[in-house]
Amino acid sequence: MLIYPSRKTEQSDIYPHRSLLNRNQVHRIYLDELGDIRQLAVWVALMVLTTLEESQAPEVVRYLLTRTSAEIPEPSSRAIIEMITTTMMYKFEKLSRREVESMLGITLKESRVYRGIKE
Repeated sequence: MLIYPSRKTEQSDIYPHRSLLNRNQVHRIYLDELGDIRQLAVWVALMVLTTLEESQAPEVVRYLLTRTSAEIPEPSSRAIIEMITTTMMYKFEKLSRREVESMLGITLKESRVYRGIKE
């Protein structure tokens, strides 16, 4: 399985691997073609989150955080929330921690990313 953000990002030079890639055994998935992120499984939506425009991300993140807390039992929900916050810290790296917290309606002090930065 190969996962690409979009068809545009798929590599064009497949020469070294063409015998594998041209078979039906390899499946390509394009994240931008999976449909509405709200209709996807949370784990899949997490991957799609990495491809969203910055303007779309805050609303979708708030939705995913709420959905994760409601649908996913511990400790999996904690892991997903950790991945969401880490993704957002990287996506909005020019913003301060407080700005990201305010935008997303969350507290990042407990996240691994924040603890790593603090250390």
